[in-house]
Amino acid sequence: MKKLLTVLVVFSNLFCAASFGAINTRNMVRTGASCADFIVGMKGNSVYKLSDFLGKGDIIIAFTDTGTDSTAFRNTVKNSIKSLPGNNTIWFNITYDTGHAVVEAISGGLGLRYRTLSSNIPKMYRFPCMPSVIILDKSGVVQFVYNGYSPTVMTDISNWLLHIK
Repeated sequence: MKKLLTVLVVFSNLFCAASFGAINTRNMVRTGASCADFIVGMKGNSVYKLSDFLGKGDIIIAFTDTGTDSTAFRNTVKNSIKSLPGNNTIWFNITYDTGHAVVEAISGGLGLRYRTLSSNIPKMYRFPCMPSVIILDKSGVVQFVYNGYSPTVMTDISNWLLHIK
């Protein structure tokens, strides 16, 4: 079983790498870029945008779909999100599914969950493979971009969070 999982992870990463080279990446997010704003949730009469959380801590945004790698990624995150360094990290999951996206704050005690059209998520956040993760610093600058799934994803993210402090 472990060998099968390893083969699937390697194949998925190779597929992502091959696909990434064939896609126009001109408008995609890169490290050093400022984040594009969008609605991340609604609660009562309040609308929350990504920009509302800038300055409050590092922001992690994970982009997933309904595929096998994204499911494994979400399970890994769920099991180890509490071990992330820092108290002010805010994590949003965005899951794409047939024309829609569900934005959910899974840390920070925000309790936000928002379903919207996929087209309401800025184009710079379209990735050739899922899952993909970006880390924004407190000023909204992209510090880290992670594409694909690896069992070490949470360790890699933790290391980057320590690095940008």
